[in-house]
Amino acid sequence: MANYRDRIQIEEPKAADDWVDHTHPENWKVYTTRKAEVIASTGREFVSGEKVAADISHMVLMHYDSKTKDITPRMRIVTVVDEKILEIAAVYPRGNQRREMVCQCKEVV
Repeated sequence: MANYRDRIQIEEPKAADDWVDHTHPENWKVYTTRKAEVIASTGREFVSGEKVAADISHMVLMHYDSKTKDITPRMRIVTVVDEKILEIAAVYPRGNQRREMVCQCKEVV
């Protein structure tokens, strides 16, 4: 299991419209706040199945629960301490017992 030391906010768009500019913070609302482990790529690439995902900059691990099971790639993650914005590229439960959620993310700069 991961070491959940990082505080994150998972945000969802306020509007379901694709034409809304999602680069502005006022267009997002907090879906939930969680403790997680945010792992930055350190010169290595994350492996996604059998394929290497070079554009993934961060992996975020958190407990699987009634809120995290509904996370989608339309949402984003904001780290509370340094306010990094992470766009979710893929999200899936880890393991057969679904104790942990994994989000593969790209940092928005």
